[in-house]
This record gives sequence, structure tokens and C-alpha cells, in this order.
Amino acid sequence: MLIKVVMKTHIIRVLIVVIVSLFVVLNEGSIVYTGGGNSASAAEKRVYKHSSGNEYEYKGVLKDNLPHGHGVATFSGGSKYTGGFNNGKMHGQGTYTWANGAKYVGEYKDGKMHGQGTYTLADGVT
Repeated sequence: MLIKVVMKTHIIRVLIVVIVSLFVVLNEGSIVYTGGGNSASAAEKRVYKHSSGNEYEYKGVLKDNLPHGHGVATFSGGSKYTGGFNNGKMHGQGTYTWANGAKYVGEYKDGKMHGQGTYTLADGVT
């Protein structure tokens, strides 16, 4: 019985590493603004497309037409990031929630999870 629990926990941790690694790979690269116009208020939503092909809607502070400061990015697959941005990349403190309910709360640097953070599975296991 104990071996089954240990194996299940190990498999879950391996899956978490794979998911987080995939997330980091998908969030590297350039950001392209695909909306119209040259200016936006902080309340206006804008659509961006990452070089990985992942499209997201962004609502928040902009600098040079890029997310910069605090904002919310809602991805086409149902995932959501709320937190800091720097030149279009997740940066500083933030929360990323996957469509399945899993969540990472922690630090980001240049679009990648970096530093301290907590990953919580959809069922609440950390």
C-alpha cells in the first residue's frame, strides 16, 4: 500500500515538472500585438500572440503597446495569469491558473517561473 502511494506521488511530481517545463517553453519568445489602434487605456482589452502561437487577451497597464506593470492575461486555452509584466513578459509576483484548476503562485522573471513559488494541483494538493 505504501509503495503505491509513493509511486503515485512520484508520478504526480514528474507530471508537474513536465507541465511546468512545457509552460516555460511555450512562454519564451516574442510577443506580437494583433489588435488595432496605437493606444489603449488600462481598461481596454487587447489581444496578443506569442511566438509559440499561444494567443491571449490582456487587460492592464501598457508601455509601447506591450503589457508592462500589473495586468491580467487570459489565454485561448482557458488558462489565466494575473500579476506583473515587464516589456510583454510575465515578471515579478504573479499567479498562473491552468484551465484544469492547477495553480502556481510565485515569482517570475523574463516570462519564466523564477525564484520562490507554490504549485497547487487542481485537487488542492501542493
